[in-house]
Amino acid sequence: MRGWGIVGVNENPTKQDFNGLAFTLGQLLAYLHQMGVPEWNASQEYHIGSVATTANGVYRSLIANNIGIDPDTDDGTNWEKGATQKAVNERVIRVGSVAEIKAITPDSNYQVSLSGLRAGIFKFDSSDLSAEVASDSLEGIYIAPSSDPTGTSGAWVRQWEGNIEGASVTWYGADPTGLTDSSAAVQAAIDGNFQVYLPPGNYLVSGLEINKNNISIKGAGIKRSFLVAPASLVDVLYVSKTASSSGVLLEGFQVLGNSSAGTGIVVGEETTYASALLQMVNVSVYNFDGPNGVGVDLKRNQNTDFIDCQLHRNRTNLKRSTGGYSTSTRFSGKSAYLGGSGFSDYGLYIEGRCSDIYIQDSVVEGNNINAIYVLPSAVDTKGTHIYLDSCYFEANGAGGDSVVKIAGGTGNTRHTFHIDKTYWAVNSADQLNIDNAIGSVSRSGIIPSDITTSATATIHFSMNRYPNAGNYEAAYRALPGNISVVDFTGASLSDDLNQINYLNALTFPSSPRMVSDPNTLDAYEEGSYIPTVTGVSGTISDITGYYTIVGKTVTLRIVVQGSGLSVATAGGGSVSAPGNVQSVSAGTAFGVVPQTFLGGVYVTNSDDTLRLPAFSSNDLVIINATYDWSV
Repeated sequence: MRGWGIVGVNENPTKQDFNGLAFTLGQLLAYLHQMGVPEWNASQEYHIGSVATTANGVYRSLIANNIGIDPDTDDGTNWEKGATQKAVNERVIRVGSVAEIKAITPDSNYQVSLSGLRAGIFKFDSSDLSAEVASDSLEGIYIAPSSDPTGTSGAWVRQWEGNIEGASVTWYGADPTGLTDSSAAVQAAIDGNFQVYLPPGNYLVSGLEINKNNISIKGAGIKRSFLVAPASLVDVLYVSKTASSSGVLLEGFQVLGNSSAGTGIVVGEETTYASALLQMVNVSVYNFDGPNGVGVDLKRNQNTDFIDCQLHRNRTNLKRSTGGYSTSTRFSGKSAYLGGSGFSDYGLYIEGRCSDIYIQDSVVEGNNINAIYVLPSAVDTKGTHIYLDSCYFEANGAGGDSVVKIAGGTGNTRHTFHIDKTYWAVNSADQLNIDNAIGSVSRSGIIPSDITTSATATIHFSMNRYPNAGNYEAAYRALPGNISVVDFTGASLSDDLNQINYLNALTFPSSPRMVSDPNTLDAYEEGSYIPTVTGVSGTISDITGYYTIVGKTVTLRIVVQGSGLSVATAGGGSVSAPGNVQSVSAGTAFGVVPQTFLGGVYVTNSDDTLRLPAFSSNDLVIINATYDWSV
């Protein structure tokens, strides 16, 4: 072709000229379509933003009049390396490390795909994210570019709104092989999120803390996700160590002790910070069997639920420490387990008071000293209340004095217990040892020879089924203490027809018919009422009276709660007796018990009230009295 410049005004290009031009343009278009981005050419002039490709990648020009500068050898001054050709077409940049993400020029039009343990998709947000970047020091969610490491001009942000499991600890660098310490990474995930996920793996950690509300930590199951303690004296996880928390959920993982002498999970801080509404679901704490090792230690907790949890082979599996407080703790579930297979000393060890603790549907097995031990120190001012319901005890007490031991207390400040539908298999010691505690045993198949009681114990046995219940009834009644026995379902009458061994119930008329025969019980009734109080200063928040009538004798217990409760002078305050047995004929004092025994309650038939002694500034007053009544 000769070119248009040498064609005369009266000359026309030949067909060959047009054919040649069309062929050249066709080849150029085909090249561009095939390549997408043209290859770099040393003779080509590139402007700012021009794109060229080489065998090593795609580059963007950073300067104008960019001629003859090879992108592959450039130091980054003139050319910026971008993604591969495929990634440009997909608008996704694929990288293998956080460092590579930082090096990418911020561009909200692209997504970055990070591979490896910290895998995820990131998009650039140009908002001021300096606060988020500062709080996410391990860059699990926010990664600031190298051009602005503060995040003031934006950051690459992980896209995970659809991840229902939560923020993975591996995003923060946690090592699922257990070869390196993952404490900082797991703690960062806890601090930065309200849903945290432990993927399958072993995570070597210690000293983790949860100090905020409404956070969940979930694993892939107790046989797949493990928080592993170093083989030393360490505590793995604290709930509410430096701040109180509420609504924490732990689910589906195991805390593995490696024979540590530390504690798997510590709940609450002894003097100040409490955990409320904590739920543990399908959590295992295993092998903290070093000296003084503990599976779970309750220091300060309210409304704590263990559901299908397994505390296994810890020196003490579940402990309530001294100090602090504990209210409404429930350990339950068809998979619930408190045991040691011979490696544990205690299943449940209570040395600090629990307002109430429930063990339900649980296997308590293989604890060498006691399956359950409630110490005298757990009495405090009110005593511990423990409920055992539908439990199974086996192979406990090889080195101890009893399977379940409840000890301590004085006067009305005693432990209380209720044992119902509980099975006692082969154990190496007495099943039950009760010292100065009050409680009941029902439908539990425990025989008198397996029970040790003190003279101050008060126990009610009912509906314990045996082939020869009559003999056992006599043996129960022969135990030291205040023992009552009724309702031996399936029992038969003894040879003495005057002795009833089978009782469903005895019903007395609502209006007693008093008789003179001293060997006839002519009245029995029990119930509660709201007494009327006069002469007591302070604020009363709650008052309830409980009474039991046996013949002409009324035994009365009134519990008054409030603040600053006081009676200035003896006899200056009074409470009313139950209306149905209000006519008082004579009375004797059992005493009034605020937090210490004050003594001296007496009754009067002048106005059918119970007069109170002087006391001051109490929040709890318990009135116990007995008196005779007249029809």
